Amino acid sequence: HCKPLSEAIQYGSRGFTLAEVLITLGIIGVVAALVMPGLINDYKKKFYVTSFKKTYSKLQQALQMYKYENDGTLDSIDSQVSAGNFVKDYFKTAKTCVNTTKNCFADRYTYIKNSSSTSSYVQVTSYILADGTTIRFYYGPAGYRKGVIFVDSNGAKGPNIIGRDAIYMILYNNGLLDDANAPNTYTIQAPLNTQDRETTFLKYNCNPNCGDYGWFGKILNDGWEMNY
Repeated sequence: HCKPLSEAIQYGSRGFTLAEVLITLGIIGVVAALVMPGLINDYKKKFYVTSFKKTYSKLQQALQMYKYENDGTLDSIDSQVSAGNFVKDYFKTAKTCVNTTKNCFADRYTYIKNSSSTSSYVQVTSYILADGTTIRFYYGPAGYRKGVIFVDSNGAKGPNIIGRDAIYMILYNNGLLDDANAPNTYTIQAPLNTQDRETTFLKYNCNPNCGDYGWFGKILNDGWEMNY
């Protein structure tokens, strides 16, 4: 026996009960709780890497320009003052923190796998760039190394973790930026090869020893991805 058309329509178009709606929302909430942290973490990694790549590109362009204007070398960067002048002359800065990182960088930086260990760095003049990135160029020649450039993609804002929003780059005397070569003897000229970078990363990635280097080289090896 067939139901009347009006009754069939009423039956087929009935709404969801409150219990069904609550169950559905609960399932969506559980899935979101499981998925969202990973998505947010991936987004942050993309943001950090994009910022580092942008700063890296600007630095390399500035270094090439500096070499062009100074007989093809970086020899004129021969002191902490001239290192600071390089940043001032080739970048648009929003703030200068003279002879200190305070008020430009965070007061404390930790590591991805060890929040109790802290990074220590020399207090030299630091700069906040126009895009909010902070930068510190420490003049420290050693072997093929000209100095160390410390970059924080978002300044003093968190999380202030080496290898996440903050990273160390080594400036070699041929004008290339790369990572340190473990054990930091700087007897190898940049660019480092894949194995040299991986060796440095494995030495300092908090397994078990935490260090400032290795993170940038790992990003370079992985094609500008933060796969750690």
